[in-house]
Amino acid sequence: MLSTGIDAPDIEVLVMARPTKSKVLYAQMKGRGARKCEETGKDKFILIDFVDSWAIEEEVITNEILEKEEETQYEEIEPTEELKPRKKKEKEYTEPRDVQHREMVILDVPVWIEYSEVIEPQIIDQITKQIQHQVKNASDRITLKSKFQQALIAWQYFKGDEPVSEEYLKAMGFDLETLRDIYGEPEAELKDFIEVALGRKSFPTLEERKRESLKKWLTDEKQIPEDGVDFIMIYVDFKNRNPEITLSQFMRSRIVDLKGGLVKIEEIFGSLENFKDLAEEAEP
Repeated sequence: MLSTGIDAPDIEVLVMARPTKSKVLYAQMKGRGARKCEETGKDKFILIDFVDSWAIEEEVITNEILEKEEETQYEEIEPTEELKPRKKKEKEYTEPRDVQHREMVILDVPVWIEYSEVIEPQIIDQITKQIQHQVKNASDRITLKSKFQQALIAWQYFKGDEPVSEEYLKAMGFDLETLRDIYGEPEAELKDFIEVALGRKSFPTLEERKRESLKKWLTDEKQIPEDGVDFIMIYVDFKNRNPEITLSQFMRSRIVDLKGGLVKIEEIFGSLENFKDLAEEAEP
């Protein structure tokens, strides 16, 4: 709760429980405990970090440390040697250290503190290149989708409601395989891409695909009738929202009662136990 604008210099313990990637915000939150308090004699504070915020903090370098670093980063020169430009020593990097664990006690409760591995600069460079490549690909796809949409609008402007010519789209650089790659839809047809680009429909989301796959499995493989599929899907939805829900709570729900309740379930599945077994098997 303590982030900015809190004037309480007597704070002696800070607990970092809010993740943040902002160095400025982290410094402000830490600053709530970084002031001395003459009234209580406080000259230090304890920082307990549960969310690894310390990992984004830049090292604070004092003048004394900076001077020592300047002295050690150059090769030593013999006093009698003629003055010449001194060569910087190359920095040595090590592999990321293994994840470390430390046990501590907070208010008599044992707690395991887990430290993430330290990522060295050369590894960060590799990750950066990967991210840049992925961002570029995403950006290219967005640009190509926009150009495809513009090509369709131009066709409509000159041709009205006449079906879009495949030859025209190919001439604009959009054949079927190219569109499948741009949209990431390997089974869609040309008419699907046209409808989506013009805002008349949309491709199903990942969640919608999962639901359709589950319905297909229940219908084709398990031979469950439509009413039974509805009961299973309702149960799965309930479990996704509240994993702790019990079968008894599910059976008392209004929607189950409206669909026929226990009588209907036993009619379709033979018994409540059979329904439970199949519903749990259907859970993602």
